[in-house]
Amino acid sequence: MRVVYLLGKDNNPDVINMTLEIVRKTEKSVFDIVGVFAAKPLSDAETDMPLNKSELCCYNPFELVRFRSFLVKNKVNIIHVQHITDVIFAKLASWRLPVKTVLTLQDKALDVNGVFKLMVPCLLRRSDALLFILDTQRKNVMSRYGIYQKKNFLVSNCLFPRKVDTVEEKSLRDKLFLPSDCYLIGTVGDFTAERDFLFVCKMVRQLWKKGRDFHCVIAGRRNKDISGLYNECVSYCLKKCILDYVTLINTGDYDGVMKQFDVFVYVVKSDNVGFDMIKAMSLGVPVVVNDTEVTRELSHNGKYAYLYKTDDVNDFAEKTNAVMRNENSRLIAEVVKNEVNVQYNASSYITKMKNVYEDIVN
Repeated sequence: MRVVYLLGKDNNPDVINMTLEIVRKTEKSVFDIVGVFAAKPLSDAETDMPLNKSELCCYNPFELVRFRSFLVKNKVNIIHVQHITDVIFAKLASWRLPVKTVLTLQDKALDVNGVFKLMVPCLLRRSDALLFILDTQRKNVMSRYGIYQKKNFLVSNCLFPRKVDTVEEKSLRDKLFLPSDCYLIGTVGDFTAERDFLFVCKMVRQLWKKGRDFHCVIAGRRNKDISGLYNECVSYCLKKCILDYVTLINTGDYDGVMKQFDVFVYVVKSDNVGFDMIKAMSLGVPVVVNDTEVTRELSHNGKYAYLYKTDDVNDFAEKTNAVMRNENSRLIAEVVKNEVNVQYNASSYITKMKNVYEDIVN
């Protein structure tokens, strides 16, 4: 079984990190990953460990001939892609070759505009197999695009402990001059339209009314194109006199920040697959998130996280306050951490992928 991974320009850093972790941990006796083709040059931090002698190449969409030659020379059986636009490149390069294209529908895998949006149903059908992260996601996609007969599989993402366990300890408490008994709550993510950080600020105001000693950190990269989202949060906090209880940090070190939270608060606006929620649970941080089909599946109907009613700011504040009042919340979170790390470990993911690849090829 010879596999090549294709990482186009639209793949997010989490997907790239996860893919490289899979490459590092996969033994050739399981299946042979002969190459990783990435549209963006990978940084030294991402490639500081050997990739089992897999070829690591930077390509562009005009290099079909080079990629096709690689497929023929290495007798590749499967091209594994993680974004819908990469299916085009894979199918063109493998035209009339005995090569299967497998698409994993990661978070934002179908986020495209213009002509690509019109091509989504066709590209889904042209893929030889579809891999879904959540059963909720599978039902929604298959119902929306009418692809019930397509060969599909349910696989869980894997965590990449190299990124999570080795984060540098940069104390937020010291930086913000917070006492040890002050609860540190927070959330992470880029300042984009999908992240409702303003709703988190509104929750903070309700929590402040309860007289709790806490501080909320909102950590994320600011997108210059929609900087109004950041300004809107600052304006609201100033207007409601809660700026002393909220700190907005411009950073991409989400794991290093998240690890220090006493409570991770999260708002899911779209049907994404909850990378940040899974990370928080894997770090042993109690999670408070709105109740949706996706979060119910990820939290096993509230076993792994505290669910509040979507768009209900009072319930959001009440659930967060309940976690802070519960002296056993950290102990419960440690139990959740162990279970989540077993569920999302690389070894179990690799075993699932081996079975999937064999099913597709045979």
